[in-house]
Amino acid sequence: MNTFVINGGKPLKGIITVSGAKNAATPILAATLLTKEECIIDNIPRIKDVLFMIETLESMGSKTKWINKNKLSIKNDRINFKNMDTSHVSKMRSSILLIGPLLSRFKEVETPKPGGCHIGARSIEPHLRALKGLGATITKKRNLYQIRAKNLKGKEFTMSEFSVTATENILMAAVLAKGTTTIHCAASDIYIEDLAKFLNKLGAKIKGIGTHNLKIEGVKKLHGAKYKVVPDPIEMGTFISLAGATKSKITILNFKEEFLRMELEKYQEAGLKFKIEKNSITIYPSNLKAIKLHNMPAPGFTADLIQPFAAMMT
Repeated sequence: MNTFVINGGKPLKGIITVSGAKNAATPILAATLLTKEECIIDNIPRIKDVLFMIETLESMGSKTKWINKNKLSIKNDRINFKNMDTSHVSKMRSSILLIGPLLSRFKEVETPKPGGCHIGARSIEPHLRALKGLGATITKKRNLYQIRAKNLKGKEFTMSEFSVTATENILMAAVLAKGTTTIHCAASDIYIEDLAKFLNKLGAKIKGIGTHNLKIEGVKKLHGAKYKVVPDPIEMGTFISLAGATKSKITILNFKEEFLRMELEKYQEAGLKFKIEKNSITIYPSNLKAIKLHNMPAPGFTADLIQPFAAMMT
């Protein structure tokens, strides 16, 4: 389909449920590479980036089975990273998350520069700089990065920027490294919290979850686990903006107020009327007013919701 035909002018109404967070599901799926035991991941959104990640894992030997529409069993007991289908790597930014767990498990990884979203400057350098800190050596040949580390060793270092995916990569590389890793200026987004909680369920030892300072005590081995992905804050904010833009009454289920504290303050400041109950929010038709807004690192206003918020404010 190349064309959308939208007959507007009508308010919306009804109930909609938030899906699992794509930005939490992709690193958690990558992290399953750190154990040979079965993992069962629930609340997985069946969207392209997630399915690309699953297909990439399958190309290396992952055994996967859908238990129901959004629950996946995955076992990575026989993985050959050299068989990785790199065609998806150039299509999705989240493929960069495979570097940390593959390096940790196989002591080497070769990957093209990840593709995907081109919004803003999305450098791979924070990932490489942090991995070097853990003892990795990096060689670039044409468009390929060769990353090797005979023995990853824990280290205390400061991230060069609040990069979500770089923080996640270092977490996954550090959980099986020898010694203790301390990360200062770590990003603290919901997705990192979810990954860290999943890793701890596998047997990792991560402290400082939800803060900008993470401490990881390396362990020798991780085991399997069952885990449920958090609901998507971006979907929550998009549905709120949709209701505000169309002056509609919409109830949003699977809602977590703590995921959008700053965002909700800004919606309220703009004049949006809403009522929060247990695991739901109802938006009411509202007259909006102009406000000043800019994004900040978590727990500030997330950059991913600037676009739907801006559309609402028109």
